[in-house]
Amino acid sequence: MLKNLRPSLRTLLVHFIALALVLSYRYYFSEQNQSSNVFALTLTEGLIAATLGILAGLRAWWIPINFLFFPLLYIGLNYSINPLWYLAIFSTLWLLNWNAFTEQVPLYLSGKKTINALANQLGKNKPFTFADFGCGLASVLLPLARQFPNAHFIGYETAPLPYLIAKLRSTGISNLDIKRQSFWSTNWNAYDVIYCFLSPAPMPAIATQANQQIRPGAVLVSNTFALPQQAAAKVIEVSDLRKTQLFIYQY
Repeated sequence: MLKNLRPSLRTLLVHFIALALVLSYRYYFSEQNQSSNVFALTLTEGLIAATLGILAGLRAWWIPINFLFFPLLYIGLNYSINPLWYLAIFSTLWLLNWNAFTEQVPLYLSGKKTINALANQLGKNKPFTFADFGCGLASVLLPLARQFPNAHFIGYETAPLPYLIAKLRSTGISNLDIKRQSFWSTNWNAYDVIYCFLSPAPMPAIATQANQQIRPGAVLVSNTFALPQQAAAKVIEVSDLRKTQLFIYQY
């Protein structure tokens, strides 16, 4: 049941439970006239929240957030850290992970070995159109655009800060366009290759729209997250630390 809730709501719930347990623990010891270390309690709350987050199906990147939230808040309140630092950090994280809150798609970065494996699947001698759905910082598009000058690359990104960084990084590369636009609103049959590295949440909708719009002969490559109830034509195992898998679907 918890896994049906949005990650932000699951996070609030696990912290509510963790706080309730920690405050109950502190109340018990105060009744026994025993003192408790507040910072240790924040660490305990973080450990409980991180554990509950895993059980609630939150992605791995939520673990340090859940564990460190209250300890860092305690440090900030007790060591007179300027509140503007909190605002700056929060704003940066918000702008980087805009889609984690709106579409349950955090910022994932593809590694060099993954990009090389992807490049090996692309035709070297004929022009093609390549779209990256949720291109982030353009870490995939930049090396591919340089490696395949006869191809046309398009990146779609709606998170403000990644879009700005990708746009600046792509300056001067004539066969690469970065658009601040949702890929859901584009015409998918315009591409020969579509690449995405999203999350489990949008994959059912990706499968539906792909089957409706991708033209015959085109390819969809999904990093890590497979399309539900649809067998991939090929699965490429990348020898990186994440043991990345590229699911290739031929239409």
